[in-house]
Amino acid sequence: MRLWPRSLAGQLIIWLLLVLMLAQVFTLLLYLGERNAVVRAANHAEVLSRTASMVRLLNTTPVDLHKRIIRSASGPRLRFWLSDKNLLTPGDHPRIKRALERMLGDGIGDIVVDIRMAGNRPFRKLRKAWRQERDGAAAHLDRQELRLRPRPADERKQKRRRRFLDLSMAVQIRDGRWINVETLVSPAAPRFAITTVLTFAAMTVAIIVIVVFVVRRATRPLGELAVAAERFGRGETVEPLVERGPKDVASAIGAFNQMREQLTAFVHARTQMLAAVAHDLRSPLTSLRLRAEMIDDNTAREKMVASLDEMQQMIEASLSFFRADGAEEASRTIDLPSLAQTVAEEFKDQGQVVHAIADDIVSCQGKPLALRRALRNLIDNATKYGRKAEVRVLVESGIAVVSVCDEGPGIPPEDMERVTAPFVRLEESRSRATGGVGMGLAIAASVAQAHGGELRLSNRDGGGLCVEVRLPVSARTTD
Repeated sequence: MRLWPRSLAGQLIIWLLLVLMLAQVFTLLLYLGERNAVVRAANHAEVLSRTASMVRLLNTTPVDLHKRIIRSASGPRLRFWLSDKNLLTPGDHPRIKRALERMLGDGIGDIVVDIRMAGNRPFRKLRKAWRQERDGAAAHLDRQELRLRPRPADERKQKRRRRFLDLSMAVQIRDGRWINVETLVSPAAPRFAITTVLTFAAMTVAIIVIVVFVVRRATRPLGELAVAAERFGRGETVEPLVERGPKDVASAIGAFNQMREQLTAFVHARTQMLAAVAHDLRSPLTSLRLRAEMIDDNTAREKMVASLDEMQQMIEASLSFFRADGAEEASRTIDLPSLAQTVAEEFKDQGQVVHAIADDIVSCQGKPLALRRALRNLIDNATKYGRKAEVRVLVESGIAVVSVCDEGPGIPPEDMERVTAPFVRLEESRSRATGGVGMGLAIAASVAQAHGGELRLSNRDGGGLCVEVRLPVSARTTD
């Protein structure tokens, strides 16, 4: 399974989703940070307000009520107690200090503020002092007041909360003593509330759907362009594509349409011109033949007539090649084993020794008449120069292979490249007496290339030539 897609649409989708997901996570972190700051500021404001109220209350009430007031005001997350001296090391928090001074107004004593994470050693000492002061006054409290006191279970629960912020303050009241304030304030609401998670998930799904839709819509014309280019390369008739999609994609489609029209017109004009030239050569050859017949020298006359006959065969072969090359034939799915069997039966009916073997059931997209013609030429060459032909259809690495092998003398390795050129004949194995003009392999190679394939030649180990027509597979089922 390929984890990284190779298609343009797949890579664009992956990259866009990665970037957008990173942006989403970054935005979520910023949101959580801002929310934490807001909640922290609100908590600080509440603590300052309660502290200011407590200081004013202690300054205006009798001393014997102070402990009872402090006990009533203390809770699991906000603790007050009195001490004769300052137990807190001052920290650098001028903003909180100024805010408390504004709330208290004139006539207050010193104010000491510090903020540290829970678990620091100084605050463990403060909690110990608070517990000692609380236990010393417990005997004078009734049961109702004891219920207001933080329970040991609550204290253990608070100790397990690692993400608490300790805000500790000490304010000197009028009688010279210090009221100490210690808070265990959560920096924020739950970090990932259910609404936040659901919102983030909904936005993620929406982004994925939109990105996939937009990218596929933008790149779909490229896929159509690739399919059309592949079909055009196989020699199929391709209709002009609709120029749609982004500007760059539409421009590429327009350029392809223009190229298709120009190439089609060029090939058609070239084929028509060559066919016309070959056709026009018939008249001069006919005239030359008539004049050659009137030559008195029998030997010279026979040689000239033989040369003219050979030229006539070459012209007829050229005309046949150009007509077939310029013919408009619709492309369709071809069952290659059936095609090979049909052509082999035609040669068997003529008394030729031809065997057709299908190792695989395979089909390809192409022009049936053109492929039939190429296969006929290959089998004809094999039966003429190799006594018999063996036709085999198989699949190799996703490529359809139609091989035609004979038992002839084969072809020298140095001639393998040029033998597929038009009108090339090898005197050692291809006699002029057989009537060949050197177009059979050229036609087969042209047909294979027009179908997006190729023609390969090789000599067999036991003697003979093997010609392979290799074509792209459109469907395959192996027995």
